[in-house]
Amino acid sequence: MPKSLYHRAVSELGLNVPIARMEDMMDGTLRLHLSNGRIVEWTPTSAPLPPDDTRILRIESVPDDLTAISGIGPANARLLREAGYTSFDLLARADPADLDRLLTLKARRAIRDWLAHHPQGDLP
Repeated sequence: MPKSLYHRAVSELGLNVPIARMEDMMDGTLRLHLSNGRIVEWTPTSAPLPPDDTRILRIESVPDDLTAISGIGPANARLLREAGYTSFDLLARADPADLDRLLTLKARRAIRDWLAHHPQGDLP
């Protein structure tokens, strides 16, 4: 996938989850397969693509240690990471139905308690 198109999609859509794959739908629309398993359809704007910036070789983020939240152990942290919740910020904005599907009642309560004290998703 062209690097500039990838960066444009991330920028225009405000994505904070890496795009795993782009699929051309042949009607000007792209189907973006995100690394958390979600699929987003996007129609790029008609503005010309910016030139490739060779200084940007790879975007890499280090996941937050979700076990820092009291009540979240390594197993639940792994489940959250696999579902795309790799940071405190993403976890703070998580869909409650997603968390219900992924986690035990104890872990969901731990996250709810953490959010009561850290509503912006800042560090525990």
